[in-house]
Amino acid sequence: MAEEVFCKFKSCIPVRGYSRDIIYDLDRNDYEFIPKSITYFIELCEGRTKDEVLELIANSEYCKTYQEYYDFLRAKEFFFYTSKENYSNFIQYPDMEFESPCFLKTITIEYSPLQDYSFLFDVAEKCKI
Repeated sequence: MAEEVFCKFKSCIPVRGYSRDIIYDLDRNDYEFIPKSITYFIELCEGRTKDEVLELIANSEYCKTYQEYYDFLRAKEFFFYTSKENYSNFIQYPDMEFESPCFLKTITIEYSPLQDYSFLFDVAEKCKI
């Protein structure tokens, strides 16, 4: 039997948040709030063989936590195992990270003769306003 590798369902999209992450399950029209470390765990496991994933869990200092994450992801059906040959057939989405969702285009300054505003010129230049 061919080696099987960990493959996250492509319709289950983890999205990083400020204090926690979320997985959107687009097929089921559902979502789950998750700790940021689960997203990291998914990235660690993606593309690894079943034996490598189980070894990663067993040999980690976070063994118990990783086992809970694995059980949670399995129960929610966020991943499956497929043969190495089939794994390459699944779409690999490009990195979808961004630094900021918008650009600063204008600023409004309430002027007071008692304030020194010289620092704002540096800020405006850096922001390319």
